[in-house]
Parts: sequence; structure tokens; C-alpha cells
Amino acid sequence: MGHLHLVAGPVKSAFCGAETVSCVTGLSIDHVYEMVEHGRFLWVWNVSAGTGARRELRFWSREINDPASVAKLKLDAVINAAVPFRAHVSGQCDGLRNWEFRHLLRLSKPSLTALRQELGISETGRDLFISRAGIEQFFRRRWMGGLKNAKRKQTPDYKTPNYVPRTWY
Repeated sequence: MGHLHLVAGPVKSAFCGAETVSCVTGLSIDHVYEMVEHGRFLWVWNVSAGTGARRELRFWSREINDPASVAKLKLDAVINAAVPFRAHVSGQCDGLRNWEFRHLLRLSKPSLTALRQELGISETGRDLFISRAGIEQFFRRRWMGGLKNAKRKQTPDYKTPNYVPRTWY
């Protein structure tokens, strides 16, 4: 459970799954999950839309590529770095289209459909919009990085049978 060493090149996408972390670091997937449970990864989110203790983790690639550069960041700073601001661009609303959010977190269409209520998507159609506030709340609720500070228990304000925060460890 020592330091993280890259055995392959850096991860290019903003977020990646446990399989990518395993390939890049040379660690087994079980070891990657164990490191999450012991707080060795700080910037991890469980994006699972499944029931029970199902885990579908997304790691912030900046931490995988250079852990020291993100070790002292706060959650708000990470969210601001990971999700683009668009309100300052003329004609743009602050948030992401559904396909952009799916691409950012590497989600399937069925997973995003299952997360619609939590993300505050009420419309139907092809080009749905998720507000920045909804995205920020999602990132705060689903953050797994606080595991190493287990004394910092928080009760999530969003309850659904599909969402199991920090209880699978």
C-alpha cells in the first residue's frame, strides 16, 4: 500500500474507472479498491446507478497522473477544475448537456437515465441540460474521498434505493 507509480502513460480523460487505474498503475483491481477504502485515493466518486453495494468508481485523472499536485485541494476546487464554467460565454448556460456529462464521467445511457432524478433532469428529449448546481450537488453526494476521514460522517440529503454512499466499505 505504498505510493502510486505509473507503469503506463498518463490518463488523458478527465475521469477514469478502476480498470484504467489498474492498467496504468500495474495494481490489481482488488488492490485499487482496497486503496480507495484506506483513503489512498482522495478524488474518487461512486457513480453507480445500481442497487445495493454495487460500486462504479470514477477517479479524477489528475490524481492518478500526479497525486502530489492535487493532495491539498478542496472538493470545491476539484469540482471547479473538472466541470467547465460556461456562464461567462455569451449565449451559454452554466451546466452540461446530458451527453457531455455522460462523456465526462464515462457513463452509459442507461446509467444516466437511472440518475435523472438525482441530477434534477425533468424534461424529455435528446439534448437535455443539467445545471451546474445539479452537477455540483451530484459530485458532493457521490464523493468517496472522505473515507480516510471516516469520523467525518455525513448523512446525504438525497435518498434513493439505488444510491449507497460510503456504506459499502
